[in-house]
Amino acid sequence: MLKPAFFGGNTDPEDDVPVATLQFSDSRVPGSKDQLNVYVKEILRIGRDTRSNTFVLPDDDEGLVSRNHCEVYAVKYDSGVHHVYARDRGSCNGTYVDGVLIGCGPKMASGYLLQDGDEVQILPYWRFTLSQPESPPKNELTKLQMEELKLFEDKYSLTTRCLGQGSEAAVYLAIDATSRKQLVCKLVNLDKIKGKKSVEEVRRRRQEVDILRQLQHPNILPYIDAIGSPHTLYTFTDLAARGDLMSFIYRHDIIHEFDTQIIVRQVVSGLEYLHRKGIVHRDLKPENILLANSPKIAYSRVMLSDFGASAVPRRSRMTTNVGTMRYQAPEFTYREQSQGPPVDMWSLGIVSLLMLAPYGDRDYSDLNSMGQQELEMSLKNEFFTEDCQCSPEGQSFVWQCLRVQAAARLTARQASQHDWLNSSAAHVEFFEKFDQRVLANWTDRAELNALPLELPCVLSRLESPAADTGDGDRSSYFTPKGPEPITVAQHCDNSPVTEIEPGSNTASFTFQKPPLPVQITPKPTSKPQSPPKATSKTVLKYGERARRRQSKRKRLSELNLRPDLKIHENMHLPLNNLDRHLPPTPNTKKRRHVLEELRQSKAMFLEQ
Repeated sequence: MLKPAFFGGNTDPEDDVPVATLQFSDSRVPGSKDQLNVYVKEILRIGRDTRSNTFVLPDDDEGLVSRNHCEVYAVKYDSGVHHVYARDRGSCNGTYVDGVLIGCGPKMASGYLLQDGDEVQILPYWRFTLSQPESPPKNELTKLQMEELKLFEDKYSLTTRCLGQGSEAAVYLAIDATSRKQLVCKLVNLDKIKGKKSVEEVRRRRQEVDILRQLQHPNILPYIDAIGSPHTLYTFTDLAARGDLMSFIYRHDIIHEFDTQIIVRQVVSGLEYLHRKGIVHRDLKPENILLANSPKIAYSRVMLSDFGASAVPRRSRMTTNVGTMRYQAPEFTYREQSQGPPVDMWSLGIVSLLMLAPYGDRDYSDLNSMGQQELEMSLKNEFFTEDCQCSPEGQSFVWQCLRVQAAARLTARQASQHDWLNSSAAHVEFFEKFDQRVLANWTDRAELNALPLELPCVLSRLESPAADTGDGDRSSYFTPKGPEPITVAQHCDNSPVTEIEPGSNTASFTFQKPPLPVQITPKPTSKPQSPPKATSKTVLKYGERARRRQSKRKRLSELNLRPDLKIHENMHLPLNNLDRHLPPTPNTKKRRHVLEELRQSKAMFLEQ
């Protein structure tokens, strides 16, 4: 029997075709060329040992090649889209890609994503040049995004290598400018989020970043940094070099139950941490379960990702329909039902069922619409049949996760103590060693990550580059540090005004009485601009502006002519329209008291 359609099938004609080739050369032997094929379901291992390697390096009298030196493997995401990685296997001499060290020594190394033409090197003699005719798709950045990248190019750089794409978001390969480490950048184009729920969707995107930066656990995707602008949100995380769980399922026709236990146990650990923090994932599925290191599951760390649908119960009722239908709990069908931690346990049950009983006769999408009795009959007759090799403990684990009543399901804490994950003494011993290995290759941050860096709007740079002064573009996230530069200015009485040099830091926003009103003399332009065409709207528009200017000049001149006139308090403040922040009140004493408190607190206000 074949796997369900969404599983990818049992066989694929593409599996027999190499997705890439490696051209081997030895600098000591001119003209030495060997071609090695890379297949999606095979791992190309390179080293000195003839029994454990696909390709054995010859003539290594100097002992530069380790017994198990490095490996090259491919990860399939979609039909025709393959990503090829190289990984060091604990070699003594190290493995390089185009001169960059990607691993050396006993520490577990992560895979390095290769591109067409990259050269895997075992120094000083051996080279493996990658040829990938059908390279993964590239996605060009917009002019606006390219301009924004210049603002933080000293920290990160983005390539055009696209690892995944949706309607508003795309995932790019990024490089840390300091360490040259490969990262992942999830780029969300906020301008593309439209519709009635656009505000809520933008909130969810920013919430995902805020949640991820506060999480710290071996089974949660490590957050590196985030940078935002009014138009784009950039989130940097570690590169999961083994792909996602769906890629792992595709690679293996049959997943052994012990491998399933290794994966599920780590997912449970991540969920227990989230639920203890009061966070519900709400979109747990194979695509959001990532594998960090080795192609061999016994050495790979599992990480939960994509927190865009997550929520915090204490802050939200969580009754919206989010997530993927196939993995959704029955609570998602009824909007009035709260969607707490039990929804993640239902999704975990479906994910476990995919790996334990992959050859079922039916799809999984309608299990959440069944009653409890019908659900148990379906599991028994169509999934856990006599041909199924799953143990009774494994079946019990799935059944206790797939309960129609949310309160009857296993909690993450109970799941971690279930017999299926703790019954065998040999398995428990392996898990203890596995945990030690994972912790040895995971960095515990001492402090909470900082809030995302906010960039100013750069649209004006694209519209009029010649007029860009470097600090004229401001967003609502930045407070001006001083007044705009003044080149030519005069008082109303023609007395000179001291010029403020560009870049001067002598002036700052303090609560003091401003100088007398000034009029700005514009610079002459080389080319006189023709006036706009006169229409009924423009005549009204410009006529109204002229009347307002005349009225304003009249009021200012009256103030100068009448020094005994009492000036309103808000005119002493450094920003225009500051009085809009204060509630209107006829009590002038109270108003002066409030303004005095503002001065003492050195309050700052942004001009909106």
